[in-house]
Amino acid sequence: MGSSSAPAVSVIVAAYNAADTIGRALASAQEQTLENIEILVVDDASTDATREVVRRVAEADPRVRVVQLARNGGPGAARNAGIEAARGAWVATLDADDRYLPTRLEGLLALAAETGSEMVADNLALDGAPDSRGFLLERSGGALEIDVLAFVRSNRGARGQGRVSLGFLKPVVRASFLADHGVRYPPVRLAEDYFFALGCLTAGATWTVTREPTYRYAVRGTSLTATYRPADVEAVALLDLELAQTPGVLARPALLREVRRHGRAAHDAAVWTEFVLAIRSRDARVAWRTATAGNRAARVVATRGPTAVARAVGRRLRRAQS
Repeated sequence: MGSSSAPAVSVIVAAYNAADTIGRALASAQEQTLENIEILVVDDASTDATREVVRRVAEADPRVRVVQLARNGGPGAARNAGIEAARGAWVATLDADDRYLPTRLEGLLALAAETGSEMVADNLALDGAPDSRGFLLERSGGALEIDVLAFVRSNRGARGQGRVSLGFLKPVVRASFLADHGVRYPPVRLAEDYFFALGCLTAGATWTVTREPTYRYAVRGTSLTATYRPADVEAVALLDLELAQTPGVLARPALLREVRRHGRAAHDAAVWTEFVLAIRSRDARVAWRTATAGNRAARVVATRGPTAVARAVGRRLRRAQS
């Protein structure tokens, strides 16, 4: 990463079967007011027309390069391949169904120059959110300084309260920091952004977030986050257990507690997801096995079940009245 003639920013776009959306995503990167960038598209072994769409864009714009993976490894593996190929002084990511506003990179690099932070990010404009929230963060107020403890807590949430999951933010990170500390994405297909940012923070990165929403985040029912499997969620819990054994976490008791809580919450989510999928498929055997796997599993089903039933009934009533 990096050279004497390096672009200011390497924009890494991990793509898997994204032919319908990646053209618009790439156009938003090409239209940046900061022109000294490279755009690295990592094709994660797509089986649709993604490669052809990207090839046409690359032929017309020399800033666009393609990294082709032989087999599908998930978004984390694709982004790691992009980091290895990156030449920019800063590394940014762009999901293949999202968009940048034109001033995003210029504004974030100005914020980095002003604060000296190793990580900078912006607010997310939520396209297609099912509720009334149009943005991840409240727009009023000044820039935020994100510390590691607050970051982990935000992604777990407190019981009975809403949460702002800072793990959804898309930081732009100094390439030399990633190289010096060896921070990479973990081999999971869910919450890889969370663990990447957490790795940067535990390595000592300072992180400043502007409330200006210059990243447009697509909220889709078919997105990877919305269609996760129980095994994907349980992998998050296992990664938390590994993280809890690292020196940087063990040395901070409060952080250790939060990481363990995050892991337990992920495990509970895996149990509940497996139970719900079994109910939807009318597999009573798997549903019973999941609900009786232990005291904690039983509590998860007993606690979440009534609320889920009430929501389902409410949805049916609303449909009947409309």
